[in-house]
Amino acid sequence: VGAWSQSAADCAATFKRNGREIRFREPRDELKSAFIIGNGEITTTAGRCKILKASRKSDKSTLKMSCNNAVGFYDRAVQLTMQDENTLTYGFPDNSTLDVVFTKCRL
Repeated sequence: VGAWSQSAADCAATFKRNGREIRFREPRDELKSAFIIGNGEITTTAGRCKILKASRKSDKSTLKMSCNNAVGFYDRAVQLTMQDENTLTYGFPDNSTLDVVFTKCRL
């Protein structure tokens, strides 16, 4: 849960906190790799995914999601691997070549 970015240096420029709520700063940079996990969904700079099913095995969580963006709707499965409490790897099940490391933003 929380805001995640590929670089801790990008956190303040990408996100803002309003009380307990974390949001993207406007205008959003849709090419930036950042997301917010919360309330059964993942919100990216370009769209939103509702988590339909989550399963966990050891340090890996697999999420099956229904997503939408400006182009349309699609289903997606992703795998999140916690490296430590401030670092996670976001990728696709059974394909680690596309894994990307994210840092939790402290806002």
